[in-house]
Amino acid sequence: MSTSSSTAAGLPSLHPSIDDLTKKLDSLAPRFELQVGEITILTTPEEFYATLRKKILGAKKRVYLSSLYVGKEEKELVSFS
Repeated sequence: MSTSSSTAAGLPSLHPSIDDLTKKLDSLAPRFELQVGEITILTTPEEFYATLRKKILGAKKRVYLSSLYVGKEEKELVSFS
């Protein structure tokens, strides 16, 4: 027997303690709601780097990247050939 109900937005309602926690977290930082299949887990640094490079090279306008450390050289992620 299921006791969950849906909210006006069609999302399942949460246990009151979880709902309270999510409201507190929402007040501290943004939340991005995703659907199944809209996220890919990258499991290795090599996979992350290859994906980052592929996305940069496929960009149509600009890429804004903020990072403490990515690679050994400033222009390592892009090629100007």
